[in-house]
Amino acid sequence: MYTPRAVIGVFAFALTVPAFAEPVAAPTPPLDRVVTIKVSQAPLGKFLDALSAQGKVNFILEEGIADERVTAFLQKVKVSEALSILEETHGIRYRQLSSGANIYVGRNQRVAGPSRLEGVTLPDQRVTVAVQGATLSQFFSALSEQTGVGFALADGLADRRVTAHLENVALAEAVEIVLEAKDLSIKPVGAISH
Repeated sequence: MYTPRAVIGVFAFALTVPAFAEPVAAPTPPLDRVVTIKVSQAPLGKFLDALSAQGKVNFILEEGIADERVTAFLQKVKVSEALSILEETHGIRYRQLSSGANIYVGRNQRVAGPSRLEGVTLPDQRVTVAVQGATLSQFFSALSEQTGVGFALADGLADRRVTAHLENVALAEAVEIVLEAKDLSIKPVGAISH
């Protein structure tokens, strides 16, 4: 029996990718995402929650500034522009950390140095924590509940306050951000057997 070659050629042509396929656009960098924020005498934490929700960025605040009042009516500005306005109007600065979607906000601009997790290995898990004025104890408890990783705080640290909005970030990044914001360090303290 004879099989026509034209049929085989049609199948080969039908399975190829068309030359006019649209190129995939690169994702917008976190600080270039556009937001619209309207707040009047709102706590800084609420302002940053709105930025976080619209700009898909995560924030960690320096202790003592979450309740500062912000009035801003910003239409279609970049996240970086909204944060720069905070610097101009309130003296509050920001710095992008690690992956780019994590931002430290505070008055004291810490100088980037070596990783605060040097020598510490944390599991490759993602966490979400949104707290305002929570204690470090509550923050690390939330991380522990989500990951099963144990944390112990040195004497005097449990009641220090933290405000953070971290959505779907690596556990290591979440820990490093808080360590950076609070000027703390971490070390492994041996294995715990079950």
